[in-house]
Amino acid sequence: MSKMPKFRAWDKKYKMLMRVNQIDFLKGTAWLEADQGDHETRHTLTRCFDDLIFMQYTGLKDKNGVAIFEWDIVQSTWYDVDNNPYKKKGEITYVGAQYVIVYDSQFDVETGEITYDAHNLTYAEDAEVIGNIYENPELLSSGIE
Repeated sequence: MSKMPKFRAWDKKYKMLMRVNQIDFLKGTAWLEADQGDHETRHTLTRCFDDLIFMQYTGLKDKNGVAIFEWDIVQSTWYDVDNNPYKKKGEITYVGAQYVIVYDSQFDVETGEITYDAHNLTYAEDAEVIGNIYENPELLSSGIE
């Protein structure tokens, strides 16, 4: 028996991350739930696909047990040539039939190509979710700390 994929969605209008409870592909809508931490502020709504950016669960959790979704920002420990540790941040994306952490991407104006430093998410055992690209874009302003 296969498991149903899990999604969450960024609502472009309300600028909120919401849980996806149901997707209706025929109508092009999703039933969402927003929960701000207590029952009083929880609400549900139906939104068109055009108003949403879907984020699929990777099937993996970070070192703290937090579910990792596409477009999350994670931080992991790397080591320089002298074996000194440093933190590196990257975003989760789906490339080449696998989820990867993209640490550094650059756009070449002359060729129109994008190059990136990416590593398979499966091997990032110490990865920690620190945000996502929609709620916390500032976290990627500098990939290395």
